[in-house]
Amino acid sequence: MYQNLLIIEIVDKFHLSQTTKFKNGYPLCTPVIHGIGKQPLDVDSVEFFQPVNPVRLDPEMTYGKKKQVMTFVLPQFYQYSNKTLTFHAYFKQSVLESPLEHDRVRQVKIHYFLEDDTITIIEPEVKNSGFTQGRLVRRNKIVKNDLGDTYTWKDFNIGIDICIYGIVYHIVNCDAYTKEYLSSQGIILGDPEEMPKDPYTERRKNVERQQLVTMPHPDDKLKRFLEYDGKVLRFNVVWDSRDQEFGEVRPYMLNYYLSDDTVEVREVRKTNDGRDPFPLLLRRQKLPKNWKDLPANFPSLVMEITEKEVSEFYTPSDLMVGNTICVLGRRFLIYDCDAFTRRYFQDVLRITQGQAISIEEKPPASPKRVRGRTCTFQILLDNLRNSKLYIFPRFNSGMNALNYHFFTYSQEIPPHIGIGAPEDSLQSCFNLQPQRPKPDFIKYLVNAGKVLRYTAKLDWVHPEDQDRRFVISYCLADGKVQIQELENRSTGIPGGRFLRAMLLPKHNTNPDDPEYYSPADFGIGCRVIAFGHHFIITGADLFVYRYMEENPDKFRPDIIEGVRNHLIETRVIKPDENE
Repeated sequence: MYQNLLIIEIVDKFHLSQTTKFKNGYPLCTPVIHGIGKQPLDVDSVEFFQPVNPVRLDPEMTYGKKKQVMTFVLPQFYQYSNKTLTFHAYFKQSVLESPLEHDRVRQVKIHYFLEDDTITIIEPEVKNSGFTQGRLVRRNKIVKNDLGDTYTWKDFNIGIDICIYGIVYHIVNCDAYTKEYLSSQGIILGDPEEMPKDPYTERRKNVERQQLVTMPHPDDKLKRFLEYDGKVLRFNVVWDSRDQEFGEVRPYMLNYYLSDDTVEVREVRKTNDGRDPFPLLLRRQKLPKNWKDLPANFPSLVMEITEKEVSEFYTPSDLMVGNTICVLGRRFLIYDCDAFTRRYFQDVLRITQGQAISIEEKPPASPKRVRGRTCTFQILLDNLRNSKLYIFPRFNSGMNALNYHFFTYSQEIPPHIGIGAPEDSLQSCFNLQPQRPKPDFIKYLVNAGKVLRYTAKLDWVHPEDQDRRFVISYCLADGKVQIQELENRSTGIPGGRFLRAMLLPKHNTNPDDPEYYSPADFGIGCRVIAFGHHFIITGADLFVYRYMEENPDKFRPDIIEGVRNHLIETRVIKPDENE
């Protein structure tokens, strides 16, 4: 009976269902399955939603594979921050149109930054180098080939060449950190090389070293005074003035004070010598070696010479027994010294003084007495024989025959006074009217027109004399030497005659009887000293070698062999030529 009844639900709640919840402070949405009054929704609501079977659903097909957790790795810029590899290198730069240098050696430092593989090149500043120095290549990555590859730390090593922007750098060494890092990475380093020096910079250093004036230390004088005060070197000297009129031998005492390098000369007085009591010959002062060697700008009217005008003074090493010193124009011979002086030279200077020299004069021979029937004329003849005259008559016992007997005569030649040549001045000792020295005509006729020519260079002290070249000509007819300088535009010195034709005396020979240069003194590598200028022979012409072959007794074998080797090297003669 109740089949057709319609059941109507009375809705008495009209509020909306809660769709938001808070969990742990975060709002969360809940699925809506009821409507107003908690009435269920239609079939499209989530109540009738049937989830998909999880067995048939693969999340990797939708969201992809699950990524693995990356390991913790420090980045390169953080790991190698402020870490740099430093290499010492150099490159050569050509110098054009300069006779003094051909290239310059420029030393640089190559810095490789590990944090970003960048490179920079810095040249340390060198004073007066003539180049703009500092950073030559800014910091960046440098391409090493046409493929665009950049340099890495594996491309660097000691002893290799690196080309950067067209300049080839040669690496010679690196610092300690670089060696340790490369060795730890398995790289075998080469042997360190020596950094070459720049020739121009070295010449500048030599010039600056010569121009550098070393000021004396203010305590030097005080130190010497405290160390050597009261210590005096005493020498026995003698002044021989017998070559002058009324001259004699006079002994003196020379005192050298070590505290200030001053010299004092006192006369040794004798009893009843007839001289005034004035024993001091030279007051205590520094003794110049050549008191006439004054600067060109020194006024000639000034007679007082100070230490600024004198270039060289006597030192203890100049005062040796047997030496002759000049005391303001007077020549003194050192013949002895005291015991303290000998110990000072032996212990301090490591020099042994010579033995004392005897200066005692031999007593004159007593005159021959006349006894018996000896004739006075015979006594005069005996005295004449002892006097060594040129020629005198010699009588026999009968006094009726006259025989001439010749004796050798040793004439004492006075020293050369410095005016004219020694040969010209010597003629005044033989004749009242000096005659011209007679040349050797036989030597002149045999060797007329024969000249030995050699090329030479200066044993230079000043750098501007390094490129000067000369021709030394030796005339066989009269033995005269002429030096001609070749013209060289790069030196700035005009060529021409350097030394006129003259007899060239050897160095340190007796000026009164000089020894002149002969052909035997000229050879490849030999040194020729012409008035203070030192020449080194570097070559010879073919005539010199032909003359040596014709006169082998006048030359040493090594000189002949040296000239022959020079001509072979210059391809003037062939090695198998024995003419």
